[in-house]
Amino acid sequence: MTFTTPTTEANPTLLDLSRKFRITCPLLASLGENKEFELIAFRERLNSKHGGAKMKKLFACFLIAFLTLIGSAVAQRPIKMEPAVKLMKPTLNPPTNFEFKGKNPKNSEWGAEISSEEMQGIANSQTNWFVSNKGTIYKTQRNDIKKVVKKVKLSEIQGRLKGGHYNHFGDLDFYDGFLYVATTGEKPAPPIVIVFNENLEFEKYARFSDKQEGAGWVAIDPVTGYLHSSGPYRELFVYDRNFPKNSHDLTFIRKIFLNFKYGPTQEKEYAKIYNQGGAFSPHGIFYYVLDHKADENSLYTGVHAFLIQDGHAHEITIKGKNNKNKDVNFMNEKYDPDIGKWRNWEFEGITVWDRGIEGQIHVLQLHNEPGSEDDVHLFHYKVNNDY
Repeated sequence: MTFTTPTTEANPTLLDLSRKFRITCPLLASLGENKEFELIAFRERLNSKHGGAKMKKLFACFLIAFLTLIGSAVAQRPIKMEPAVKLMKPTLNPPTNFEFKGKNPKNSEWGAEISSEEMQGIANSQTNWFVSNKGTIYKTQRNDIKKVVKKVKLSEIQGRLKGGHYNHFGDLDFYDGFLYVATTGEKPAPPIVIVFNENLEFEKYARFSDKQEGAGWVAIDPVTGYLHSSGPYRELFVYDRNFPKNSHDLTFIRKIFLNFKYGPTQEKEYAKIYNQGGAFSPHGIFYYVLDHKADENSLYTGVHAFLIQDGHAHEITIKGKNNKNKDVNFMNEKYDPDIGKWRNWEFEGITVWDRGIEGQIHVLQLHNEPGSEDDVHLFHYKVNNDY
């Protein structure tokens, strides 16, 4: 999902610097954006009561602005600010009903351009799809998900990733011009998020908190701008998604406990469930993919939806019919998840994109086929209200 970022001026004024660095400086703000100051009026304000304190505050504002300008001049480039993203408003009208709109592609390998073997994740930029298997990310056409525009292999960027050998792209998310990809590897390699630009050019990467065990997916909440992932099935880990290229650690913000309404009643049952993917809608509905690895026709496998408010996440009821034509309260899908020790069917990544008749919620389902390339479905669901 993509959102617009306001642009910044190439040569900001001191007032701009004050605003963008969030400096509280009433005196500086009072001067306006004109280059010529009214010195007499300004002097009178300084000589008024509390003028000494105001002078100190003003001096601090000018000092920071001056040092910023000097640093920019030394670098011989304009001052570059981290632009503020336009955040979305949370929904007041969450969905209450869903309708399954079909599978397309359906039960197929994805052709000569895309390997569907171990397909993992899916995302979109509103103009293109992005899909991943364990070792490759593909950027594909809006109206033909099998038609590749560009691709990048994990092996091509391995040398830029420190801390171990990485061999597994997970689910991914596109936000504000960048693609964020959950990535894991062989121990002792810690789980990381890799950031690419829209052309799949490597930008940077960072480690998740050591409190988080594994990282199968990553998603950004457009209401807060924070990056989310999970290790255990009932906890979300929340991070600041902004980090410099020379920093390899995400800033951990908090955990959010997921209060399931339609999950297992016994805590030990969660150990048998994989958290395969997560995605946010434009108004902050969190869609979470669970996949029971052993229970045929599970009551819990499918897409669960949550409202996240004030650090708490509560599952909401979205009524519809599952693939057995039974009334359910979330996007439940029943299938045989294993054949002996092998996985059979399993849900994978998820993305949110309003595509009209195809719906807004799109989920990958993988059919593991030992000895041949895996088949993949792409499920489409349509929900009402603010999806």
